[in-house]
Amino acid sequence: MAQKEIRYGEATFPLSYEILNPSAPRDILFLHGWGSNKEIMKQAFGRSFADFRHLYLDLPGFGGTPNELVLATRDYAKITQAFLSEVGFKGDFIAGHSFGGKVATLLSPQNLILLSSAGILLPKSLKIKSKIALAKIAKPLLGGVLTERLRSEDAKGMPQNMYETFKNVVDEDFSPHFRESRSLGFLFWGKEDRATPLECGCKIASLMPRATLFPLEGDHYFFLNQATLIEGIVKKGIALKTYHFKITGKVQGVGYRKFTQRVAQEMGLKGHVRNMEDGSVEALCTLEESQYEPFIKALHQGPLRSKVEAIEASEVESRPLEGFEILY
Repeated sequence: MAQKEIRYGEATFPLSYEILNPSAPRDILFLHGWGSNKEIMKQAFGRSFADFRHLYLDLPGFGGTPNELVLATRDYAKITQAFLSEVGFKGDFIAGHSFGGKVATLLSPQNLILLSSAGILLPKSLKIKSKIALAKIAKPLLGGVLTERLRSEDAKGMPQNMYETFKNVVDEDFSPHFRESRSLGFLFWGKEDRATPLECGCKIASLMPRATLFPLEGDHYFFLNQATLIEGIVKKGIALKTYHFKITGKVQGVGYRKFTQRVAQEMGLKGHVRNMEDGSVEALCTLEESQYEPFIKALHQGPLRSKVEAIEASEVESRPLEGFEILY
């Protein structure tokens, strides 16, 4: 375990952290959830992503990092960003669990791995609403003893500044941040999660323009025994590239779109193909590097009655695509 002092505003935070695989060529930062610490993230991912330098960080107020201030999520993100600058974070992969997912989202990495992230507000149950109302009534009458008992499980036993911090972060609607994200997002969710239910993951996936949701077996801590699966999905995802193809020649009215769809489906590719007003055919396709040459060779060949004169290919921003459709 190491410690790095980070100056933020008028305060200094002695951040507790640990690095694994220090000579690896790429970096990945793991951020824990509320009430947790870096050890649970290391327990889950310490033996995966072997070709990455791992950074595990205790956020202020958790694990080995003290905190005496009242903070907001944006403060946590700025403190973490200062830490990354200090340790020479050279990669652009950040994974965040629950509250750590919100911090990770604000850091805007190129590749964002969310593990049952917080940030979507769901209607509160009548039981929780009653507890909140009772706490507000009891506080001026009975002081802190009863209100401590009425606190959320995530806030019990915390010093007052961390309880105030908890109130700052617990009911944030992060929908605008998810909507504005340009990260390539990998959203992993426990199907039986009760803290941040799967419907939250579905909502985030609908908001983030470049994110894909992967529901996995388990609860809020599903990732503890599924790191190898998560690693495989992420590495396959970053190996994919999205290309735009413009095919010209005798390519309309000859079955070219159907031919392209069949080839793409046989290769397991995602995307679409459609006719254009100028007589060309456009295809948008996500594929692995090894699939590029076979696919473009097939496009040049085309169906029997076609005659391809030229193909313009350009890489575009990666995005999640489903199936391979003919658009009309």
